[in-house]
Amino acid sequence: MTNLSPQSEQNKPFTGKFQRVNRKLSNDKAHLLICTRPPSQVTRSKTETYLLHVLPDGKRKYLSSLYTTKTPNVYHMEVKGVVYTVQMDTEQATITPCTK
Repeated sequence: MTNLSPQSEQNKPFTGKFQRVNRKLSNDKAHLLICTRPPSQVTRSKTETYLLHVLPDGKRKYLSSLYTTKTPNVYHMEVKGVVYTVQMDTEQATITPCTK
C-alpha cells in the first residue's frame, strides 16, 4: 500500500483544467468562485482577488488569495503550504503546483 501525504491528496481537487464562466471555475473534481474584496479589506497578505471552494452542499469555504505575478493572467495561490500557479483567460483556468 502506498502512503500518500494527506496534504497532497487533499489538494488534488484544486489542480487541473477548469472551465471558466464569469466568476465560476469548474471541473469534474471541484467548483471554485473568483471573488473580490472591498479596497478597505485589502492588505499585504489579503489580495483584492481570492478564491472560494464551493462545497457539494452549496456552502462556500475560503481557499486562497490570488497573488499577481509579472506575467499577465498568471497568479499564485497557496493552499495548506503548497504554492500553485493559476493561469486564467476568459474561458478556462489551469492550476498546477508551482515549480519555482
